[in-house]
Amino acid sequence: MSARILVVDDEELNIRLVVRTLTHAGYEVVAARNGQDALRTARETSFNLALLDVMLPDIDGFELCQRIRQESNCHRLPVILLTALDSVQERRRGFDSGADDYLSKPFEPEELLKSISATLQQNSAGRACEIASTV
Repeated sequence: MSARILVVDDEELNIRLVVRTLTHAGYEVVAARNGQDALRTARETSFNLALLDVMLPDIDGFELCQRIRQESNCHRLPVILLTALDSVQERRRGFDSGADDYLSKPFEPEELLKSISATLQQNSAGRACEIASTV
């Protein structure tokens, strides 16, 4: 079974490019356009990894990552932040929020795929978002 990845971005073009890259590589992809939709989707569906844009309209990716970490059924979900913010302070903030990796936009599709593969391998000991039994 292929890994299921949650992609969160408010830009249609970014979603299309990432979804096309990931589906071509054999991943199952579910997209959300904002943080609230992402949290709701993560509560309802099991994921192996989340790709979060940082600059979202409602909840920024840093806070979204922290909220995912607080969810009992998603707290161990691997998270990669994708953002145009590339300062050392922003990277530190991303890792402090709980991200497993941090990729700066623009990135090459191969770079994204390598980051996903490495993150999934590092977290293969069961770090996945499971549907809560009390949903």
